[in-house]
Amino acid sequence: MDANAVVSAVAAVIALAALGFTVQQTRMTRAHNRLSVQPVLDFRETYRQGERAGLQLRNVGLGPAQILSGEVRLGGHRRPEPFGRPVIDALRDEPGIGRRRPSASTFTPGAVLPTDYETFLLSIDAYDKVDDAAFADFIGKLEIVIEYASLYGDKKVVRWSRAGDGAA
Repeated sequence: MDANAVVSAVAAVIALAALGFTVQQTRMTRAHNRLSVQPVLDFRETYRQGERAGLQLRNVGLGPAQILSGEVRLGGHRRPEPFGRPVIDALRDEPGIGRRRPSASTFTPGAVLPTDYETFLLSIDAYDKVDDAAFADFIGKLEIVIEYASLYGDKKVVRWSRAGDGAA
């Protein structure tokens, strides 16, 4: 085998290795970019004396979350309509919710929740742990399921109930 053949073979091996490295690096960059704009929806309950209290929905991820669908259950019974104003208004009028009608926030399918989004879904202003105990108990009977997507279309589901851990 002459020197030109050896040099050509070595050059071909180096070129193939460089191509493989470039392909792998491109895949890793795409995966990183996907994760860098990934939304993460999370629920949180807060009940501090004298402050606004209730159930919050937060986007603690690094990208916006597009809401695909939502569902609310009370005491294990599914509401016939998807999550939205009619369902929340019906919940606000439930007899076991307490003496004060809570404030509410909703969204519809297609809504986009930006990074750092944080709002109360159901809340009471100036919470009193004695007078508003029924409200805190009522929140404990709820189960909420929200399906959402990232900018890349990756779908996730967040599930909340007091017995649950917040993620599915």
